[in-house]
Amino acid sequence: MKIALLTEYDQIGGGEANLLELASELSKKEDVTLFCSKGPLFDLAISKGLNVRMLSLKLEKAWYFFIPIPTYNQVFLKDLSKFDIIHSYSLNILPRLFFLRLRPIVWTIHGYWEKPNGMRAKIINKMVRHVIPVSLDVDRISQFPSSKKSIISLGTQIGNPPKNFRPFDPLRVTLVTIGRFQKIKGQDLLLEAMASVAKRMPGTNFKLLIIGDVNGTNEDDLSYKKELIAIAEKLPMENLSVSFEGRRENVS
Repeated sequence: MKIALLTEYDQIGGGEANLLELASELSKKEDVTLFCSKGPLFDLAISKGLNVRMLSLKLEKAWYFFIPIPTYNQVFLKDLSKFDIIHSYSLNILPRLFFLRLRPIVWTIHGYWEKPNGMRAKIINKMVRHVIPVSLDVDRISQFPSSKKSIISLGTQIGNPPKNFRPFDPLRVTLVTIGRFQKIKGQDLLLEAMASVAKRMPGTNFKLLIIGDVNGTNEDDLSYKKELIAIAEKLPMENLSVSFEGRRENVS
């Protein structure tokens, strides 16, 4: 079976890491090709020995509210017509598949920001064979027929606990959050929640490690990073410390 996996993103985030794992596992038994733009994701996929093709589509204006803005690219569609299954990992890929016929299209839904409900869901429902919410919460907001939905949670490789694993100490709590600095990740909400919990539990010492940074040079994301640092600096609590650890290749 020939499977095409498509994403508009070129950076490595949680969804893209999951996509690489999916491509790697499927490639053990099926003929899998990953379509993505040139960047860290493309390079990492190459290093893993995956079949990768350059995706050179302009995706800035793929939707007008709930209305898709299709574009016809003969070479791209002819290439995809050779595959048995087309799996889109991005909302903005779907309008580019509008003119693709006689091929089952699957869409993985990552979150509320993709607006998988209302009129948009009704239109996408006509375009795809199946949708895959990545969590129970995403499934709850995804308005598609139950027969067309399958929840497949984002996961990670299963391994043994690290050697330095120790029992939980309720008086010394260390928490870690891992992810890029972007508003939808909600690190600001975590900081506010930690402040609230620390205030209610003065006898417990809390330590919060924030791992991650801004992907690229997006101004909104850079501004959000400054906002997070400002929030952390306004938390003068003796039993709560916040540490920005930056991007880490080896999180464990």
